[in-house]
Amino acid sequence: MESALPLADEFLLLALRENDGRLLINSATVRVGLGGAFLAELWLTGRIGLDADQVVVQDASTLDDPDLGAALARLAGEARPRKPEWWIGRLADNDLVKRRLARLTEAGTLDAEAFRILGLIPSRRYPERDAGPEREIRARLTAALDAGRADDRTTALLALAHVCGLTGRLFGISGRELRERVERVTENDWAGKAVGRMISAAAFATLI
Repeated sequence: MESALPLADEFLLLALRENDGRLLINSATVRVGLGGAFLAELWLTGRIGLDADQVVVQDASTLDDPDLGAALARLAGEARPRKPEWWIGRLADNDLVKRRLARLTEAGTLDAEAFRILGLIPSRRYPERDAGPEREIRARLTAALDAGRADDRTTALLALAHVCGLTGRLFGISGRELRERVERVTENDWAGKAVGRMISAAAFATLI
């Protein structure tokens, strides 16, 4: 079944703990995952393609989602083609998570609850108000793992969730079995691989 949510919002729902709305992974990884989701969404809608591992704009027509529209405009305005991971780093800005959380809150999928970290620092958490969308997302991913194949949208989401460290938390399998089942579905997914390279490079940078 086709989801009504953009890929970025599907990914973000998976990255939030349902009961208290806290992130399951660090915010930097979430931003990188969202950047990859934006590129994948633009590809799924036929706005971009890949030419010799470079992103090229094929259709710069208007999009309803303002964040996706702004991302497409940036790609179209770049002087020369760039690799997917270069674009992911540019699209994953600090306010992106907040904007997507606000979108899901306005839609009634999440609640926004104010609290203070250590009783001092104002913050917000986003528990689920409507669990239906995430249940549908998880069902699609589970069906993909069971079948060993999926449509392009589900494949992209599974790849992004896996490289960002979410699949081990979502399914009752782990280790080698999980890796092999995910790889069987996502073997040809380029967006997930680009996100994985970004995360690996960031992890390496902390060691030098």
